Amino acid sequence: MNDLPASMLVLFQFQEILGRIHKSYSEYADKLTPTETNMLLHLGTPVRMGKLADLLFCLPSNVTVLVDKFEKLGLLQRQRSEEDRRAIEVALTDKGQELRTQTIAHISQVIEEQSGLDQGDFEKILEVLKQKSIIAGSCGACPSADG
Repeated sequence: MNDLPASMLVLFQFQEILGRIHKSYSEYADKLTPTETNMLLHLGTPVRMGKLADLLFCLPSNVTVLVDKFEKLGLLQRQRSEEDRRAIEVALTDKGQELRTQTIAHISQVIEEQSGLDQGDFEKILEVLKQKSIIAGSCGACPSADG
């Protein structure tokens, strides 16, 4: 394995860490699927359903099913866009915001525990990725790397 390039070794390490994170998180998130959790994390601000489908890499019809479920659980609501009254956006309710805040805190803790890296380490990695235009706007599918 030592004959592999550093780039591959880094990716393998990230993959191993991600596997540990998923295993640990799955014990916490028995009510939400990974896709539902991903949607929850992307709803920091109101989002059009078409954009949400792009962010989740899924079909708009799948987003409709997810949004319907979240709406029934009281986690989000559909609302008219302030920019374009014809467009519908989805926004978290107070209950949804609370769950999102708890989920972010839990996932952050799991990531630090399972990776052995602290926020300073992640900020350094994030800065390198930003400099190389790997994130923060280049893919258009990631939550803002600034916050």
